[in-house]
Amino acid sequence: MQEYFFQNIDYLCVPGSATSPCEDLVHVNEDWLLLMDGASPLAPSSMEPSDAAWFVREADRLLSSRIHLPLMEALRDSMKLIRRSWKGTSENMPSSGIVFLRLVQGDLQYLLLGDCTLSLELVDGSFFTVEDDALCRLDRIALAELQNHAARLGKFPGQCLPLIQETLRRHRDLRNTPDGYYILDPSGRGMPYSKTGSIPARKIRSVFLTTDGFSQLREFTGESFSSLHKRAKKEGLSSLLGELHHMQEQDSSFDRLPRFKFRDDATSIIAKVMRKGDLV
Repeated sequence: MQEYFFQNIDYLCVPGSATSPCEDLVHVNEDWLLLMDGASPLAPSSMEPSDAAWFVREADRLLSSRIHLPLMEALRDSMKLIRRSWKGTSENMPSSGIVFLRLVQGDLQYLLLGDCTLSLELVDGSFFTVEDDALCRLDRIALAELQNHAARLGKFPGQCLPLIQETLRRHRDLRNTPDGYYILDPSGRGMPYSKTGSIPARKIRSVFLTTDGFSQLREFTGESFSSLHKRAKKEGLSSLLGELHHMQEQDSSFDRLPRFKFRDDATSIIAKVMRKGDLV
């Protein structure tokens, strides 16, 4: 019998643009949580409404029907089926960051792959963050190039985005290689490099999951992820997203914070971990 549950769940999944499909995904339940951040395609899409949007929705559908399996097995089976349905080339397969949590037999099991972030608040008041910086390191290289172009041409960074598209394509080609980064795609090649773990649920007070589109707020503010977790609990996700949107609007030239899009899709989940007898 399930002893622990996710409760007081707050979540949002907000597209960055009114004219493009949302390529993030969120799925919440009492005993499992899923957050995905699809990578926007750099080539014309083969699937509708976009390769990334199609991929995260198919992954959600297939994972939901395999939730009884071990996390890695459920993910591996789902990727095999998606690979059969993919209509594009192997070079242009869609990809996504993912955080997958499950409460089972008194433990919280987690799996993270790609540039999403997971924060766990422990009952002793400390915070434990799970993230992978590999893709962020490549992004910093591309953003430094963007700033160099802006300085050389006397323009704002946002005006120079077309000049770094080749760098972005080179970095995308490093997907699931030792010199690049690991992420979820239908090939499953990145899956062995997932960050996984299991922690007794009794030791956890709350969980906080974000895509990089939401956690961009801390790049504006300079705060730690544990600080963002605390604020999410106190202020709510919608309040933090409103703050982020305001900062993006005040930085429409990308001068304060160089980035690849004016506004990315933003997705987050925060929830308490509670024992059945403590539910009210």
